[in-house]
Amino acid sequence: MQARKEIRTLLGVLASSITVAIGMSALLLYVYSPTGNYMAANVILAPHITKDLYFSEKNNKKLATWLDHVEYQFWDLESHSWKQSRVDEGLYAQFYQLIAQKESIDPQSNNVSALFEQKRPTSLWIFTQSRSSDNLQGTPRIFQTIQFAEQGDYFRVELHTDRRQDQSPHEQWAYFYSPQILHKMTYLFSSTERM
Repeated sequence: MQARKEIRTLLGVLASSITVAIGMSALLLYVYSPTGNYMAANVILAPHITKDLYFSEKNNKKLATWLDHVEYQFWDLESHSWKQSRVDEGLYAQFYQLIAQKESIDPQSNNVSALFEQKRPTSLWIFTQSRSSDNLQGTPRIFQTIQFAEQGDYFRVELHTDRRQDQSPHEQWAYFYSPQILHKMTYLFSSTERM
């Protein structure tokens, strides 16, 4: 009798442990998985850390990387053509403050991902340059892309992940809603020097 009671107690403890472990795993997968929500501040390169970044390339070399420049590409209504302008660090910091607290949305809701497929979207490109301990490594390259839908209220941020074969294209982006964001960006960056 005593042995049965101890076995039941042991099985109860094991079952409880397994249930708690499964529950915690599900919670962590929901919060931290690519289908979870992102804060814009966590997926966009913050202005205060743009001086020196360190990350490993695919060949496992650790390189110092810094912000080279930021470019804004937009449709110019006057000339009816695409224009590019450089964005200075102060304006980039203003942009970051404007959107930092936005939380990502599901791209399938209201078919938001389709808004970015209709036409080439207005884009903000963050260029970085890397160097090893002894010299520069090539030319500036796009580190991150932020696109603004023509509709005006949505933007998306490119995520840095290893793309799986079964992953759909919209899973490479975090989508955000911000009323009038395209208008705000055009106003903010319109005074910058055109390239």
